[in-house]
Amino acid sequence: MEISIIGGDLRTVKLIKLLAQDKNKIKAWGFENCEELLDFEKKNDNLKIHNNLDEALQNQIIIGPTPFTKDRKYICTHYTNQKLEIQTLANKIRDKLLIGGSVPAEILEQIETIDILKDERLVILNAISTVEGTIEIAIKETQKNLYNSNILIIGYGRIGKILVDRLTAFKANVYCSARGKDITWIEAYGSKSIKYEELNKKIDMFDIIINTVPVLILNKKRLELLNKNTLLIDVASAPGGIDFEVARQLNIKTIWALGIPGKIAPISSAEYIKETIYNIIKERNDNK
Repeated sequence: MEISIIGGDLRTVKLIKLLAQDKNKIKAWGFENCEELLDFEKKNDNLKIHNNLDEALQNQIIIGPTPFTKDRKYICTHYTNQKLEIQTLANKIRDKLLIGGSVPAEILEQIETIDILKDERLVILNAISTVEGTIEIAIKETQKNLYNSNILIIGYGRIGKILVDRLTAFKANVYCSARGKDITWIEAYGSKSIKYEELNKKIDMFDIIINTVPVLILNKKRLELLNKNTLLIDVASAPGGIDFEVARQLNIKTIWALGIPGKIAPISSAEYIKETIYNIIKERNDNK
């Protein structure tokens, strides 16, 4: 296949190498500062790194980054000094197929787009990577064992469920706070639950709080109730679930850990994304 790849993080670097090793012809933009890819390009004729965007966009299949954007204006890039507005890219690829992760709705309306983060298998695999990275952060930042630590997980979606399972295996004292029917599921699996409305009464008991919900849960009132030695980790997408400015003012250690899969397990993440892309393209071709 002939594929154009525009922007991305370390997992995109690994993805480019995997695709090129599979004999795909790759045109890449946004990587002129990436020594790993520049070295790889010298050894593999299937990769061409372009500084000129139009030259990089000559193929019909365009792969964008995951996540596609952090500010809804610019494409996520880590290895270039150039900035690329989302709308500028969209204007140049009207007749092409765009594949990316968390692509803004306005782009979905303009061009043929497949959002890989709507693929359930990839989402679950990404959640596993996120959980493992979160555990790494928790141990590193507290410099303590998780054993016997009091840990609160906010939210019981894919990441929340896996976090509860993994942290319980470490013999931590794990609680999970959620709404409605999720409380029943938490209790059905033998975990300890706290309803959101009861959070204020118990929030000062935790050594670590991990938020997975992209809605403000840890507001000023709740942050003021915290033990000031509590470590806060937010793995939710923007806008997150913590009032970061208030946490800073209260001198509470807070980490907004976005894009964990690309940082702690880029090779695994790239392998998952590659297989997802192959499946997407095969299914698309079969349906033509």
